Amino acid sequence: MPEEDKKKKFKHGGLQGKIFRLCIMLVATASIGFAVLGIIELALLQKRAVMSGKNQIATISEISQGSMMEITDENMKRMALSTASEVYWEIWVMQHDAVTVAGQVWDILHNLDEYEERELLPPSKENEGKLALQLLLAEGVTPTEEEMAIARKLANIAPAMKQMIRDNDYYTLDLLIALPNGITISVDTLSGLKVDENGDPLAFDSRQRPWWKGAVETRNYYLTPPGYSDLLDESDIAFGIPIYDGDELLAVVEGSLYMENIEQVLSDVEYGQQGFFVVVNEEGTLIYSPRDFGELKGDKTYKTNIYEGSNEKFKDLVTRTFANEGGFEEIIIDGEEYYVVYGIGITSDWTLYMFVSKQEVEAPTKQLLDSMAETNRSTLMEYGKLFSKSTVVVIIAIALLMIQATVAALMFSKKLTVPINKITKQVGSISGDNFYFEMDNAYRTEDEIEVLAGAFQELSDKTRDYIKEITEITSEKERIEAELNVAQRIQADMLPKIFPIFPDRKEFDLYATMDPAKEVGGDFYDMFLIDDDHLCLVVGDVSGKGVPAALFMVISKTMLKNRAQMGGKPSEILAEVNNSLCEGNDEMMFVTVWLGILTISTGELIQASAGHEYPVIRKRGGDYELIETENGMVMGAMDGMVYEDLTFNLKEGDCFFMYTDGLPEATNAQDERLENDRMMNAINKHKDEELSEQLKGIRQEVDAFVKEAPQFDDLTMLIIRYNGPDKKTDVAALS
Repeated sequence: MPEEDKKKKFKHGGLQGKIFRLCIMLVATASIGFAVLGIIELALLQKRAVMSGKNQIATISEISQGSMMEITDENMKRMALSTASEVYWEIWVMQHDAVTVAGQVWDILHNLDEYEERELLPPSKENEGKLALQLLLAEGVTPTEEEMAIARKLANIAPAMKQMIRDNDYYTLDLLIALPNGITISVDTLSGLKVDENGDPLAFDSRQRPWWKGAVETRNYYLTPPGYSDLLDESDIAFGIPIYDGDELLAVVEGSLYMENIEQVLSDVEYGQQGFFVVVNEEGTLIYSPRDFGELKGDKTYKTNIYEGSNEKFKDLVTRTFANEGGFEEIIIDGEEYYVVYGIGITSDWTLYMFVSKQEVEAPTKQLLDSMAETNRSTLMEYGKLFSKSTVVVIIAIALLMIQATVAALMFSKKLTVPINKITKQVGSISGDNFYFEMDNAYRTEDEIEVLAGAFQELSDKTRDYIKEITEITSEKERIEAELNVAQRIQADMLPKIFPIFPDRKEFDLYATMDPAKEVGGDFYDMFLIDDDHLCLVVGDVSGKGVPAALFMVISKTMLKNRAQMGGKPSEILAEVNNSLCEGNDEMMFVTVWLGILTISTGELIQASAGHEYPVIRKRGGDYELIETENGMVMGAMDGMVYEDLTFNLKEGDCFFMYTDGLPEATNAQDERLENDRMMNAINKHKDEELSEQLKGIRQEVDAFVKEAPQFDDLTMLIIRYNGPDKKTDVAALS
């Protein structure tokens, strides 16, 4: 084909010709359509604008009001719940520390011979402002040497009590151990307030304190109402936790918390300019209010009572709140309208109320509607003025647009196609490992074509870098995954997993499973014969998850097995292994352990527990039952711990079930736990199945409960059925 024909074909049939014709066609079509429709639409636009403006304002007003109420309700409830949780957390931390101290007091009072006496002195001015251990005595009390010896042994808890106060950034006012004989052991920074001007200790009788009386009367954890101290110019709340041995009162542990800490949590939360919280207890006492005036004026002496006020609506809300009712309503406080969220409990007798100004909530909606109405009026006035001008402008614009489009299409089509064709050719040459694109002067058009070429060059460079980076990342990821898989297999291989594990022993059936929450976990179980007549069973749960827990699990499992094979009672085994685990435990890891030794010929099962879950037993033909037993201290936390043995006599057909806390603490997406009741229902639902099927069935019940929620903790289960002594062995022994 001649060169002239090629150029002609390209000119009229190529990209340049197509772009030119397309531009002209689009402009012509748009111009004609615009001319016809534009004039008609301009005539109708004013009429539609009037109706549209009215309908729009009415619709937005209705939707905004409803949406505003829903959003305000939801946001206030969410913020109130979050704030109540923060306040409860402050109280819970204090309660948890006091419960921990109570547990240590119980252990010392029941094992006095195992503890040394430590120095215990009266308060002194020199310790003012220092965290100090002090001996306080009620008026007229002169303790005997035996009573002082017990008090000095209880002083062993002082380091832990001091650490608890430090851990709480000194928000905790004090921790006390009060004995019925008038002796009180205190840890606080207020030594200077407990001596007179001569430095002599002042009398202190815990038995007259509200926290003592409340704890003794209820025989349970007791939280006092807030109280204000003129001496300290501070308000606080106190906990009393009684320690009983049967009907005998051994001691009461007290902890107090500055109300300033709780008030700070409440005052730090902001919702608008006028939002605020108040806290009221069941008696109607105003526990907290940031307002210094009006119906909800705060009183640091806590003498303001809602039921004695004049606001009947708020009285009714408080009454309904403590009848377990909650909600979102309008209320008038000091003559101003507010929205209030109520029924948000903090403790059993404290509830939170959140107030937000109704005017402040509705202000954005009102401002929006006013602005829209004014804009609508101005727009309608302009429509009339612009209508006549628009018709002329449309005709002129169409003519100019056609001329401009023709010239621009000719210039643009030619300029666009040359660099695009070259880019296309160079990009088409990229293949295989060749990702190189080079910038050329033909692409430097100072427009999007140059940007496109630059982007191709940048993409080329980044692609090569990405390929290199992805190759390195993939290699590293595969290495890490391979190591975790090896660790998972090593951990799995350490646990007995081929059942029956003792096929020649007909006296019992045994099965166990362990499902880690991560690739590797901290749960473990073990079963091995100490001798022909004694079977050792172990279930443990290391604190934490992942590789650190797995390493500590290996150490714990190995130590327990090695020590158990040396003989001895479960309590002795746990005590010695605990001391070994405490050595060099700088990471402060710990493990809960249940260890039982079954005498195969008699069915006697002796167990000891180091902070582990309660065992579950099923008598032949009956249901599984949860047996609440005494638990010792977790292993690895503190050396010198003493553990107690407990004996169960298993009969033929009886079953014994042990597990880790991953079972009762399995949590669903609604943050609900399985808990003991649901756990027992799940166990008994499969009680008549084979042991392996029982564990599979229980696991299915857990999965059905948590549904799509991820597994939170490792889950381990072990079950044994005692079949009675081997009849052949008995006959041989008798003969």
